Amino acid sequence: RAFVQEAVNGVPFLVLTTTKPDKYDRYLADLFYLPGEADAEQINRTGIFLNRELMEKGLAARFGG
Repeated sequence: RAFVQEAVNGVPFLVLTTTKPDKYDRYLADLFYLPGEADAEQINRTGIFLNRELMEKGLAARFGG
């Protein structure tokens, strides 16, 4: 939690993408950010993929299939 708070602190805009809900009606979200950038298309193309960053730092783990 602390890592995410620090990573997105002061970020003017986040891009969040989802797909259909799972069998428990939960959505998996992909979150992209780029410090100093407010253009959603630019963030989506070149932003930092928070999910991957959490995995690489050992702060999250792959779950399921």
